[in-house]
Amino acid sequence: MNELIAAATHQQAAVSAEISQHLGSIEQVAERNLQDAHELDGDGQELSQLAGRLIALSQRFSVST
Repeated sequence: MNELIAAATHQQAAVSAEISQHLGSIEQVAERNLQDAHELDGDGQELSQLAGRLIALSQRFSVST
């Protein structure tokens, strides 16, 4: 009986270590996603500014028919 308890305890420890490792990986991926989201936000703002400049520049031209 003690051997079964010891084996089960060992298995639980191994599974706990594996879960902890996977949680660490998830945390790293989540952190990278957050960084990418901030970068994407900055790129979107820059694109919006460029679009505004393009609109302003294009309004300088007129098409005559």
